Amino acid sequence: MLDHAVLQHHTVVLEVPHPLLRLLSDKSHDKTCLLVELQGNKTGMRYAVLTMQAADTQLAVVAPFASKLVRKWLLQALERDGRFRFLLEASDSAYVAVLDVPYLGERPDAASLPASLDVAPDAGGPHSGQLHRAELRAVVRIAEMEGYDASLINDVITRERYVVVVQPADWPPGASADGSMDEASGTDIVQSQVLH
Repeated sequence: MLDHAVLQHHTVVLEVPHPLLRLLSDKSHDKTCLLVELQGNKTGMRYAVLTMQAADTQLAVVAPFASKLVRKWLLQALERDGRFRFLLEASDSAYVAVLDVPYLGERPDAASLPASLDVAPDAGGPHSGQLHRAELRAVVRIAEMEGYDASLINDVITRERYVVVVQPADWPPGASADGSMDEASGTDIVQSQVLH
């Protein structure tokens, strides 16, 4: 792959519909990301809601901070000139795209994120895997709400938004102890909607 150097860092792998893959990998479109942090009300776990936008389409990725893999990925994005890295594929195509997406604006979240990442592993440790997954679904429902779809690009109206939940291989915490990690780790598109 021409972009193989990008993969020396942690990368989130997402399977998306082929039209979305084509749009997001199109180098003629500017792309940007905005990170919003949400906290679960049952476990206290923190979650990243990272919205990427290209043209009038958004892809929102919801991931738990409690995963070591997610924390490493987020910390690498905070490095000097850091970017959020994604590897996108589509089930109906052999094409794979590697994206290196910058923050929106001046990265106002960068100062507080490391502290959130430090606290996240301690939150919700004794809870069951089922509770963590139920809470993740609740956070996804919040990410789907109106207001989270605001455009990240000036003078562009967001017309379509995809919400994807990421369940890393090392999450939920304590899953191996309670035997609740029956489901395969990976990503699922939980919602796709035309907004306007």
